[in-house]
Formats: sequence, C-alpha cells, structure tokens
Amino acid sequence: MPLEEVKDSLPRSEKHVAVSLDVSNAQEMVNGLNSSEAALDRHPMVGVFANAGVGGPNEFGAQDRWEEIIRINLTGTYNTLMACKPHL
Repeated sequence: MPLEEVKDSLPRSEKHVAVSLDVSNAQEMVNGLNSSEAALDRHPMVGVFANAGVGGPNEFGAQDRWEEIIRINLTGTYNTLMACKPHL
C-alpha cells in the first residue's frame, strides 16, 4: 500500500503527515523533517517508529550487500532517531 494511502486510512488522517526519506542519508533526514512538507510547526511530532530495514540473502563476494544492510538497518535507525530528537 503506498504511503499516502496508509496515511489516508488513519483516523483523523488530516492530523498526520506522510513523508518519504532516505534514512541512510542523515542530511536528507534533517532537511526532510525541517521542510514545509513535514509541517512539524503545524503537526508536532509525538513519537518515532524507526522501522526501515532491508533483508534477504547476502553472500561474501561481488554481490555482497553487507554495506547496504548496515547503512540502512543500523545507520538509518541512528539517523532517524537523531534527526527526530530535536522535534520531540
């Protein structure tokens, strides 16, 4: 289900904002949360659900995904929490 559809399915959906950001990019997280699209001046942040993650097979070698997995699953969680902290 696309992000906007999820938001629209929530009770009082006008009180919610859906913004898609790359959690592995700390500056994008900060910029996104400070944007007019996020509207945190009108809709204060009351909680954070840092749930971005990738999985699937990984094998050592040319197709190794270790860096991608760490960047999204670990660094992305850290970036999310640190970027949201000033807004809580």
